[in-house]
Amino acid sequence: MQPSDDSNDPEDSQGTTLSWGQVAQASQQQASQQQTSQQQAQPVPLNRAATPRQSTARAPEAGAPQGIFVPKRKDWVQHPNLGLCEVEVVRGDQIMLKLPSVRRKWFRLSYLQFGSPEHDERGRRIFPATVGRVDPTKP
Repeated sequence: MQPSDDSNDPEDSQGTTLSWGQVAQASQQQASQQQTSQQQAQPVPLNRAATPRQSTARAPEAGAPQGIFVPKRKDWVQHPNLGLCEVEVVRGDQIMLKLPSVRRKWFRLSYLQFGSPEHDERGRRIFPATVGRVDPTKP
């Protein structure tokens, strides 16, 4: 009498027939391993507005002095005299800021120095600014 060739019986990698209990146990082990690896992975935040931007300040334009931070459009600048201003345009050695009074004013980047950006509770990048001539020959 020949053994029946039942295609419904699961086989392992060596060709031996497994019981359904062994298959269920292997499936549970695989599921628990996947859960463990998912728990170790970093969660991705769903609300991007609640997290600060991860990008860094862009490199200065060709006309701007090297080795300093330069904000880009839609960033914010904390000006010592004018207050919190939004960056409208960065072009060459000039930057246009939207003042708290809603006026727009052009500044030369060679007269403004920007510190490292900080993030507020809204996730906006805010660059602290100081006023004064930047000497590109001094570090």
